[in-house]
Amino acid sequence: QHYSQRLVGDALQVLQDQHGVKREDLRLQTKFTLLDGQDLNKSVVALRLRSFFGRAGELSRGDLRTTYLDLLVLHSPMEARQKTLIVWKEFGAFVKSGKVRQLGISNIYDPEELEWAFQTFDIKPSLQTKPLSCSVNFGLPVLEICQKYGAQYQSFWSLTANPKLLSSLQLQALAAKDQLTSSQALFKCLVSTEKFGKGTIVPLNGTKDVTHMKQDL
Repeated sequence: QHYSQRLVGDALQVLQDQHGVKREDLRLQTKFTLLDGQDLNKSVVALRLRSFFGRAGELSRGDLRTTYLDLLVLHSPMEARQKTLIVWKEFGAFVKSGKVRQLGISNIYDPEELEWAFQTFDIKPSLQTKPLSCSVNFGLPVLEICQKYGAQYQSFWSLTANPKLLSSLQLQALAAKDQLTSSQALFKCLVSTEKFGKGTIVPLNGTKDVTHMKQDL
């Protein structure tokens, strides 16, 4: 919906052919979205996953041109827990076959729902992706559950959802102290937070601006 897997596959090929960057040097993840509200069963999910990855489920024949994924993320839980379990079991089959190394889940806003997922899934999520906004206390209950189970919290909209924080005197003072932009200072705070441990929060970066890419790195 938001990105083109085919273009990512093209970029991976360029990195390999022109810059000597090997597949194993990269962490490659993608999201899988399944339309809800349909007659969902194991065969339907399996068919859509095979279509998503390429004919016969072979990732190398898909848009990403790789034989495996480091991480497969379920875009959001289904409307009913039983349906989510059906999808997750099919996800697990890709882990057991070696085509996927880790699984993640996105857009769980209810801490109770996330706790259920960690307690119920046979293969535990290695991460949860979710917007990060100071207007909702940064989703602290969800963050605490991720920390409890040793999962990463991948934040998106970390900048766009926090314009007031970026313009705050406190953050600007932190940025000036280290000669950073406000955006850099916020990213630094997120990845180095002592409360949840370094590496628990991993901000996703969707910029296409080369200067911003270099600043963020």
